[in-house]
Amino acid sequence: MKIVNSILALLFVLFAYFQWNDPDPYLWMVIYIISACMLLYKSFIKMNQTIWTLWELFLLVFILSYVKDIFQWITDGFPSITDSMKAASPYIENIRESLGLILILIVFAINHVIYCRKPKLA
Repeated sequence: MKIVNSILALLFVLFAYFQWNDPDPYLWMVIYIISACMLLYKSFIKMNQTIWTLWELFLLVFILSYVKDIFQWITDGFPSITDSMKAASPYIENIRESLGLILILIVFAINHVIYCRKPKLA
Protein backbone atom coordinates (compact mmCIF):
# COMPACT_ATOMS: atom_id res chain seq x y z
CA MET A 1 0.00 0.00 0.00
CA LYS A 2 2.97 2.30 0.55
CA ILE A 3 3.84 2.24 -3.15
CA VAL A 4 0.24 2.83 -4.22
CA ASN A 5 -0.15 5.71 -1.77
CA SER A 6 3.15 7.21 -2.95
CA ILE A 7 1.98 7.10 -6.57
CA LEU A 8 -1.39 8.60 -5.61
CA ALA A 9 0.36 11.32 -3.60
CA LEU A 10 2.46 12.22 -6.64
CA LEU A 11 -0.70 12.27 -8.73
CA PHE A 12 -2.35 14.65 -6.24
CA VAL A 13 0.72 16.93 -6.38
CA LEU A 14 0.37 16.91 -10.17
CA PHE A 15 -3.33 17.79 -9.81
CA ALA A 16 -2.32 20.67 -7.52
CA TYR A 17 0.09 21.93 -10.17
CA PHE A 18 -2.67 21.96 -12.80
CA GLN A 19 -4.84 24.17 -10.59
CA TRP A 20 -2.86 27.29 -11.52
CA ASN A 21 -5.32 28.10 -14.32
CA ASP A 22 -8.34 27.59 -12.04
CA PRO A 23 -10.46 30.56 -10.90
CA ASP A 24 -9.65 29.64 -7.27
CA PRO A 25 -6.24 27.93 -7.51
CA TYR A 26 -5.05 28.31 -3.93
CA LEU A 27 -8.02 26.49 -2.41
CA TRP A 28 -7.60 23.49 -4.70
CA MET A 29 -3.83 23.45 -4.51
CA VAL A 30 -4.04 23.33 -0.72
CA ILE A 31 -6.63 20.53 -0.78
CA TYR A 32 -4.54 18.39 -3.15
CA ILE A 33 -1.25 19.09 -1.34
CA ILE A 34 -2.73 18.33 2.10
CA SER A 35 -4.21 15.11 0.71
CA ALA A 36 -0.86 14.10 -0.80
CA CYS A 37 1.02 14.83 2.42
CA MET A 38 -1.48 12.93 4.51
CA LEU A 39 -1.24 9.90 2.21
CA LEU A 40 2.53 9.85 2.50
CA TYR A 41 2.45 10.45 6.23
CA LYS A 42 -0.12 7.68 6.76
CA SER A 43 1.95 5.26 4.70
CA PHE A 44 5.32 5.80 6.31
CA ILE A 45 4.57 7.14 9.80
CA LYS A 46 1.80 6.18 12.18
CA MET A 47 -0.90 8.85 11.96
CA ASN A 48 -3.60 9.80 14.41
CA GLN A 49 -6.81 8.31 13.02
CA THR A 50 -8.84 11.26 14.29
CA ILE A 51 -7.02 13.66 11.97
CA TRP A 52 -7.58 11.27 9.07
CA THR A 53 -11.30 10.97 9.86
CA LEU A 54 -11.69 14.75 10.24
CA TRP A 55 -10.15 15.27 6.79
CA GLU A 56 -12.56 12.69 5.34
CA LEU A 57 -15.50 14.48 6.98
CA PHE A 58 -14.28 17.83 5.64
CA LEU A 59 -14.12 16.36 2.12
CA LEU A 60 -17.58 14.83 2.47
CA VAL A 61 -19.14 18.10 3.64
CA PHE A 62 -17.36 19.95 0.84
CA ILE A 63 -18.72 17.46 -1.72
CA LEU A 64 -22.23 17.98 -0.37
CA SER A 65 -21.94 21.66 -1.25
CA TYR A 66 -21.84 20.57 -4.92
CA VAL A 67 -24.96 18.39 -4.87
CA LYS A 68 -27.11 21.02 -6.62
CA ASP A 69 -24.63 21.29 -9.51
CA ILE A 70 -24.29 17.52 -9.76
CA PHE A 71 -28.07 17.13 -10.06
CA GLN A 72 -28.19 19.92 -12.66
CA TRP A 73 -25.49 18.12 -14.67
CA ILE A 74 -27.45 14.86 -14.45
CA THR A 75 -30.74 16.54 -15.48
CA ASP A 76 -28.99 18.13 -18.45
CA GLY A 77 -28.05 14.64 -19.66
CA PHE A 78 -24.40 14.50 -18.53
CA PRO A 79 -22.98 17.04 -21.00
CA SER A 80 -19.25 16.69 -21.55
CA ILE A 81 -17.06 18.35 -18.95
CA THR A 82 -13.93 17.88 -21.06
CA ASP A 83 -14.84 19.52 -24.39
CA SER A 84 -12.85 22.63 -23.61
CA MET A 85 -11.01 24.04 -20.65
CA LYS A 86 -13.41 27.00 -20.63
CA ALA A 87 -16.61 25.92 -18.91
CA ALA A 88 -19.63 26.37 -21.19
CA SER A 89 -22.08 26.20 -18.31
CA PRO A 90 -21.61 27.70 -14.87
CA TYR A 91 -21.81 24.31 -13.16
CA ILE A 92 -19.19 22.56 -15.34
CA GLU A 93 -16.28 23.85 -13.23
CA ASN A 94 -18.12 22.75 -10.09
CA ILE A 95 -18.63 19.27 -11.54
CA ARG A 96 -14.90 19.00 -12.27
CA GLU A 97 -14.07 20.13 -8.75
CA SER A 98 -16.58 17.75 -7.16
CA LEU A 99 -15.17 14.82 -9.15
CA GLY A 100 -11.71 15.68 -7.83
CA LEU A 101 -13.08 15.71 -4.28
CA ILE A 102 -14.83 12.39 -4.84
CA LEU A 103 -11.57 10.88 -6.11
CA ILE A 104 -9.70 12.06 -3.02
CA LEU A 105 -12.47 10.81 -0.73
CA ILE A 106 -12.47 7.36 -2.39
CA VAL A 107 -8.69 7.08 -1.92
CA PHE A 108 -8.98 8.14 1.71
CA ALA A 109 -11.93 5.81 2.39
CA ILE A 110 -10.03 2.83 0.96
CA ASN A 111 -7.02 3.72 3.12
CA HIS A 112 -9.29 4.12 6.12
CA VAL A 113 -10.66 0.61 5.66
CA ILE A 114 -7.23 -0.93 5.08
CA TYR A 115 -5.44 0.78 7.95
CA CYS A 116 -8.31 0.47 10.45
CA ARG A 117 -8.81 -3.21 9.88
CA LYS A 118 -8.22 -4.99 13.14
CA PRO A 119 -6.21 -8.20 13.05
CA LYS A 120 -8.31 -11.34 13.49
CA LEU A 121 -7.62 -13.44 16.50
CA ALA A 122 -7.07 -17.11 15.79
